[in-house]
Amino acid sequence: MARTLGPANFGLFAYAVTLAALFLPLSTLGLQRIVVRELARGNASEGSMLGSMSVARLAGGFLGCALAVLVAAVTAETNRGLQTGLVALVAAGNLLQAFDVIDWSFQAKGDFKRGTAAKFGAYIVMAGIKLIILFAGAGLISLAIATMAEMLLSAVFQAVAWWRADDRQSGWQFDPTLTVAMLRLSAPLLAGEIAGWVFQKADMLILQRFASESEVGYYAIAQRLAQVGFFLPVLAVQVFSPMVAQVQTEAEALALVQKVMNGLVLVAYALSLCLMLSSGFLVCGLFGGAFAPAAGLLVYLAWSNVFVFMGCAHTLYLVNRDAQKLSLRLAWITAVASIGLNIVLVPWLHALGAVLANLGAYAMTTIFGVVLFRTSRPLLAVNLWSLASPITLFRSGPNPPEKPAEPSSGA
Repeated sequence: MARTLGPANFGLFAYAVTLAALFLPLSTLGLQRIVVRELARGNASEGSMLGSMSVARLAGGFLGCALAVLVAAVTAETNRGLQTGLVALVAAGNLLQAFDVIDWSFQAKGDFKRGTAAKFGAYIVMAGIKLIILFAGAGLISLAIATMAEMLLSAVFQAVAWWRADDRQSGWQFDPTLTVAMLRLSAPLLAGEIAGWVFQKADMLILQRFASESEVGYYAIAQRLAQVGFFLPVLAVQVFSPMVAQVQTEAEALALVQKVMNGLVLVAYALSLCLMLSSGFLVCGLFGGAFAPAAGLLVYLAWSNVFVFMGCAHTLYLVNRDAQKLSLRLAWITAVASIGLNIVLVPWLHALGAVLANLGAYAMTTIFGVVLFRTSRPLLAVNLWSLASPITLFRSGPNPPEKPAEPSSGA
């Protein structure tokens, strides 16, 4: 897609996808984990839950789609009609994600195969169609329609999978009381999702306002390559969470988190260094010489891995302390810092400013933001020690001073 569209058109399409994604939390409503939990526990009937949550997600999706189109129409200075049309088509696909509640029902039963097969099947079919569209020389609108059609096909495949399931409970129905109760439970998770999306997408939107479509395309390519390893700390947290939950004291929890963070930061250093040294080869080899300026951005943006890996390790300690709300506050601090730095740096440095703002927001909030709250302050020493992990390797931290031996009774 990048090679065929070129930097300018790819940047325009990436902007449309980013703006639509910014309002995606209004469609998801932070409900997934709550719905899966309640269905798994048998606290609500499947029919009432699926009917109520699909209606709630459709309503949120309509609101998110309308806001995305409004923002596109108001902020666009060039190609306003094209930008607004692209955003409208991509954002309309968010509405169709309301049918993901079917996959949540499968997950609650421990069945991950049917929902995954439905989504993956839709992705494969539409990926082939997108290739045909690109080779045929069709425009951006055709690609946006294909993107929306992928969500439609995914919804159809999930509906078929649910209809063919032997253990399904028919009779979807809307329950206002259940809807209100579920939205109250999911409100903190929704706030966290909004903070995450704002941090991840604000830089692209601000860059679109002050730079050319080509620069947006360069930045989008550098960002995608820099994020290639973001799944690694997520997997590590899933593996080590039960171990941290089983420790008896806070000191033991901190020691284990220190070891995990040291290992993650070492991996992040290695990944960042590899991306930095091979930036030119990766960009030109994968995307073509037209995107060569993205290599200079990737040299700096690659080091965001260090802070992302550290931030994921923080959740091990905070969840163990039952401080999920503190994680939400840190997420919002990062989002606000990112917006502020982008507003200051992007008009001056354009794409490089977005890169520096990204790194600055990550560094400030991940390393030093923890000192703002008493519960998270012990993580400051963990952070600083992990940054020196190439020297200290996997030591758990500075050794505590030895306690002096007590005099014997005969002394």
